[in-house]
Amino acid sequence: MSNELILIVEDSDQLRDFLSREALPLYGYRTLATDRGSVALRLIAEQNPDLVLLDLQLPDMNGLDILRELGQQGRDVPVVLMTAHGSESIAAEAFRLGARDYLIKPFDTQVAQVTIDRVLAQVRLERDKERLTRELEQARRDLEQRLRELNVLLGISKSVTSQLHLDKVLDRVVEGALFITRAEEGMLWLRQPESDTLHLQAARGLDERQGRVQSLDAGQSIVGRALRGNQPLRLAAEAGGPPIEIRQGCTVAALLAVPLLYKGQSTGILAVANRAPGRAFTANDATMLQALADYASIAIENARAYRATDEALAQRIEEVTDLYEITRTMVSTLDQDQIFDAVTAKIGDMFHVEAGSLLLLDEEAQELEFVTSWMGEEESLRGVRLKLGQGIAGQVALSHQPMVVNRAYEEDQFFSEVDAQTGFVTRSILCVPLLVQDRCTGVMELLNKQDGPFTQDDVERLQDVARPLAIALENARLYREAREMHLAQSRFVQAVAQELRSPLTAIKGYSSMLLSGAMGPLDPGA
Repeated sequence: MSNELILIVEDSDQLRDFLSREALPLYGYRTLATDRGSVALRLIAEQNPDLVLLDLQLPDMNGLDILRELGQQGRDVPVVLMTAHGSESIAAEAFRLGARDYLIKPFDTQVAQVTIDRVLAQVRLERDKERLTRELEQARRDLEQRLRELNVLLGISKSVTSQLHLDKVLDRVVEGALFITRAEEGMLWLRQPESDTLHLQAARGLDERQGRVQSLDAGQSIVGRALRGNQPLRLAAEAGGPPIEIRQGCTVAALLAVPLLYKGQSTGILAVANRAPGRAFTANDATMLQALADYASIAIENARAYRATDEALAQRIEEVTDLYEITRTMVSTLDQDQIFDAVTAKIGDMFHVEAGSLLLLDEEAQELEFVTSWMGEEESLRGVRLKLGQGIAGQVALSHQPMVVNRAYEEDQFFSEVDAQTGFVTRSILCVPLLVQDRCTGVMELLNKQDGPFTQDDVERLQDVARPLAIALENARLYREAREMHLAQSRFVQAVAQELRSPLTAIKGYSSMLLSGAMGPLDPGA
């Protein structure tokens, strides 16, 4: 290696000039030279040479004194002592004081070069070893710190992912963000895709003004930059410069925001901030916060799924309860009107629809007749008939299969005359047949679902209502027919009995008259 700086401390002008101007520059070394010990000490302090060629005898002090002074100052500069023949015994003292090697005058320049190269190589190895030792020690400390941070992160993540209630998850996430970054404030916004806004869902440490920042524009706000770039955003206000403005009137001195990512999509922002100047966030803070945000994204989606499942289960329980009540009412009566009332009382709330109707099949006429509805137009619909196969209801009765139409006026089979008659505007239709042993006795239809299109789940739920309804209506019909037959039989017996009683009454009257003599004597010869 060349270009090292060598300080030559020699009282001989001839040797000093030869080494500094010819010999050592020839081998690629830079040189400084002096004949004074005091100047040498000053140059060592100012120029920090890579090696010192030190003469033993100097005008103002000797080489051993310089070595002692360097030792007292704590300067670890390699020294090669130059000494005259016969003073080799002094070299032992020089080594004790820190000299690395020595040259005996007069010496050959090649010998000097070999000695210098050997000492410099040794020094480089020692310094490399010290540097590697320092780097290994720093790496060990960094690793221990990272392990401590990861253990903290793991503990926080376990706490977050163990929660299934969304509000508690969000609060734990913000609490963990403050802990791992040692920040003053923490905020968590969730994205509203329909409006592309960020809504504040959880916060810690905010003052009154910042607490009013309930929503931010994801496309324009400074926090939204982390969302738009899908990567951490780390900002710090310059000393004496303007603060970072989260929103008008809400400023901080340092901000760190990371996106909440789930399946590659940004669902929100986790941010921490410091109001006090001089407390900027580090790259390691960003790494740790992003790791927490990744755990948080999964926990948030799990909590949302749990809440959706819980709500769906509650809704399903309510639906099953309503179905049970309808079925219990239907099977407990043989009165057709009571059956109609049981259905109309619950069906609208069960399916969140605007209207619905029940049509029964007149098998002789092969027509469907509106018998009840729940849209405030029952009287105008009562008696309205549809041919079998006419409209959606007629097609369902004909095919014995349910139908879903979510754009009524785009469906060729839709029969719009009912809308024209009632003033109702049909947008969507769900219609199922009433089947008794593969025989269709009518249809039930629901109109205009309020919370979206009709689904296959709606079809199955309505069929669950239609099956017991069909049986209940069939039982009511059979009961009505049996009762009518019984009444007819009673009237027939009464009529026959009346007819039978009339001749007997006449005979009895004539017999009484004969016995009383009113008709004359009974003896023919009298």
